[in-house]
Amino acid sequence: MNNCFKIFLASVFLLASAFSAFSAGGAPLPSGFSPDSVHTLASTTLPKPKNLAQVKSLIHYPETARDHGIQGELPVRVLIDKKGRLISHEYLSENARFFREAIDPHIHKLRFESATFQGKPMNAWVTIWFEFKLTE
Repeated sequence: MNNCFKIFLASVFLLASAFSAFSAGGAPLPSGFSPDSVHTLASTTLPKPKNLAQVKSLIHYPETARDHGIQGELPVRVLIDKKGRLISHEYLSENARFFREAIDPHIHKLRFESATFQGKPMNAWVTIWFEFKLTE
């Protein structure tokens, strides 16, 4: 299970717990919240990559980074459309120019199962991590 999905599940659990506490104690719900919000969160799915391993296998370790012993992880925030296609991306680290240059030619090859909201496909952002680790 990826970290993004774990965070999403934890958020749903925390909101459900909060609503249970409010309804059990008879306390009013915070402004803007309703019991329907829990159902809405529970009926939302995040985009799931279909070919991430395949695309990652196309990305070669940058020669300059290898020569200098540079390693790291690069998070990339991607916007996925209703049909599961990547329509935009942004790098979440400024320090990884070599890695960005290695990822750029291949990132648009990613395909996803689209996100859904109440069973209907929707555009959504998700973060994908690319790891660059030297092996001896």
